[in-house]
Amino acid sequence: MKKCLALFVLSMSVSLVWAGGFMIAVSEPDGSAPEGTVALVQPLGCHQPSDAVFTATAEGISEGQRQSLPLQAVRTAVGSLAVQPIWPAEGTWVVAVSATYRNQTRSVLLKIDPASGRPMLGAGDSRNLSRSPTEKDIQAALRAVE
Repeated sequence: MKKCLALFVLSMSVSLVWAGGFMIAVSEPDGSAPEGTVALVQPLGCHQPSDAVFTATAEGISEGQRQSLPLQAVRTAVGSLAVQPIWPAEGTWVVAVSATYRNQTRSVLLKIDPASGRPMLGAGDSRNLSRSPTEKDIQAALRAVE
């Protein structure tokens, strides 16, 4: 009986640790996205992940100069972030998106295809982080685009 009680308490503790999880997912734009959107970043998890606070920047090297351009946080009706391009066509670029919800931060670095100027959304083309990206993360992502 004591073993059963101990297992029950342990299983409930594990459930509480995982309850309220938060993550973000990236996808192609759908019909809910504003015109000009090149990617959607959707908050996922328990409670109200659509209440997540987003920040997004285009990080790049253009004409030999390192640049960081803040992106406007355009939200869709379902709470996703609509990524809209403002970065120059020339240069090497990544988009850094961070979302914070209930003291949890999740981020993604999206490589921008130099030929199309659009995010590369294939397997291995983005990097997910369980924190805000550092300059080292951004530099590594920029090197991976070149």
